[in-house]
Parts: sequence; structure tokens; C-alpha cells
Amino acid sequence: MIKSTGRFNPQTNEELKFYYRPDTSDEKVLKEIFKKRCYRKPSIGFDVSEGETWIDLGGHIGLFALYAISNGAKKVIVYEADKDNFDILQKNILLNNLTDVIIPIYSAVVADEILQDDKTINLWKSKNPSVNYRNSIVEKSRGIKTIVPAIKFNSIITPEVDGLKIDIEGAEVDILISNSSNYQNIKKLTYEFTLSTCKIELATTTLREKGFTINIPPSYLKPSNWKWIDYVAHAYKN
Repeated sequence: MIKSTGRFNPQTNEELKFYYRPDTSDEKVLKEIFKKRCYRKPSIGFDVSEGETWIDLGGHIGLFALYAISNGAKKVIVYEADKDNFDILQKNILLNNLTDVIIPIYSAVVADEILQDDKTINLWKSKNPSVNYRNSIVEKSRGIKTIVPAIKFNSIITPEVDGLKIDIEGAEVDILISNSSNYQNIKKLTYEFTLSTCKIELATTTLREKGFTINIPPSYLKPSNWKWIDYVAHAYKN
């Protein structure tokens, strides 16, 4: 089925639409990105801005990329490791005539020291076919294992990149806490974390050491709150 995002491509004034799977988590992702606008934080002036180039790790079916385009982004490079999601991502790019500005890449992106010399990695998918956004390279005891292409994080970072969005279900932490991860020149970074806050606290410290301003509510960083949580963080450089 096809649904409208409710937003437009400012370059063409055409309505942005997307294919989705009814009664699946596609609809939850739509709500988070376009209704709740979770990757925007007005209190600190954080949002995708006109003319920016973004990398999207965990692109799912392309909804963040469409959001970025609706804000005037110049280019969005999207990495998605689940083949079913990736196929719909490609359809959504064609549906909106965005092949020149949204670049899809079928691959997981992994912290350099984790991937080492490997070219593939295990991806764990939910056994529930309606849940298609919780896929992760972090092993799940009740998940379905598949093997997908994988590349090192540092290989995707180029000087042209202004912003980085990460939603890769736990694998973001290994990227963020590594001093060797080369994201310090990026101006804007937003990520959803879903692991224990002891690691998120370490990631927050690393981000600040790399010169980012980041605002996470203190309650999320207390040892008493070490559990599986979902929170979208925003970090930026002045």
C-alpha cells in the first residue's frame, strides 16, 4: 500500500509518499518520524537543515531519508541491512523520483574493531513478521539469524557529511564509544539507544571528548535505570 508522509519535496513541491506494509511496525516508524518528529529537538535548535548531506544508518524503508529531503537536505546516503526493508526502500526512492539524492546501500555498518577483516555479519531478525524494525547484529536468543553484507564505520565517513542518524538496535554503542570511530568532524548526530545506560554513559562521555554538546536526561544515566530503553539522543557542534 501507499501512504502520504504529509510533507513535500521543497525542490519540486511534490508530495512525498511511501510504500509500506499494513499492520506492521512500518506504521510505528511513520508515527515516530513524521508525527512525533523524534529526530527534531526544537529546544536546542536541532533538525535537518537545507543543503545538508546526511548518512542514515538503519534506514529501514526510507522514512528518515524522506523526512530529511522534506527539510531540504541535499543528499541522504542510506544503509539498510535487512533485504526486505531494503527492497521497499528502493521502491520508495523510485516512487518519489529521488534516485539522485537518496543513495541506498544494502549493508550493515559495524564498528571497525568489531568487524575487523570480515565482509559479512550475522543479522538477527524477529520471528514476528509484523516487527521489521528491530533487526540487529546484537544476538537475540529468540531471533532468526541471517548473514548480510557488512562494512566498517570509518569507511563511510567523508568530509561532505554534515549529519549522521543511527538507529541500529544496539550496535550504535560500539561505534559511539570507540575512540577510533572517525565521526568527530560531523556537525549533527542523532541516535536511538536501546542498551543498558552504563554503556550509554560511556558513549556520552566519548561524544563530549570529541567536542559534541549532548543533552540526555540524567535519569537515563543512573545505574538504577540500567535496562532496555528507547531514547533518541541529539548531539551537535556549534
